[in-house]
Amino acid sequence: MSLGIKFKGPDETIHFAMDWSDWLDTDRDGTADDTIASVTWTLGDGLTEGLNTNTTTVATVAVSGGTIGKTYRATCQMTTTTSGETFQRFGLIEVVDR
Repeated sequence: MSLGIKFKGPDETIHFAMDWSDWLDTDRDGTADDTIASVTWTLGDGLTEGLNTNTTTVATVAVSGGTIGKTYRATCQMTTTTSGETFQRFGLIEVVDR
């Protein structure tokens, strides 16, 4: 599942976030029934992963690098605390001339 596109300059560091709240709200009552246990980010060749952090529902990674005119994939794999399920989503990062 793609989460759309985010833009950055080649010399910028951005924070790219994935909100897992909907996936963690298994009974659809508006509150998370599970939490994030662990997160792994995979970035397209040419991007550099900085510090990655997470709350109970949102995973964030600092992203730098890239070449102007290229679009890169940022994939987040998340494992839940209670059920141990693993989910994966991705977004796109396009490097533009700023």
